[in-house]
Amino acid sequence: MAYRYKTIKVNGKTKLLHRHVVEQTIGRPLRSDEHVHHCNEERWDNRPGNLEVLPADEHLQQHADGRRKHPTTKTCLNCGAVFTPHPTKRARAKSCSVACANALRSSTEKATKAALVRANFADALRVAA
Repeated sequence: MAYRYKTIKVNGKTKLLHRHVVEQTIGRPLRSDEHVHHCNEERWDNRPGNLEVLPADEHLQQHADGRRKHPTTKTCLNCGAVFTPHPTKRARAKSCSVACANALRSSTEKATKAALVRANFADALRVAA
């Protein structure tokens, strides 16, 4: 299995190395609601001085300052309104509503058909010449 972080085998079980290092440093197992934060943002740097234990919500706030892969608000390509897409569809969301999606789809199809007609016409002119 591929892991995004370094792992280690402890008593036959695979553990994330940064969690293991922190557990050894503080002398107790981490709770499930505790996250380990890499201070220098390098996930391969597992020195005890680079790791700190944070509550899950605080750790999320540390990483929620605009560095998300996909924005939480978008601008509709049809009407220009700002909208919040569904969390699992943020990557592909382009419109604020079904009506805007249909209008956008229609205009895209028309533009694609017009481009095909121009390309076919240009090909016909080249063949005729």
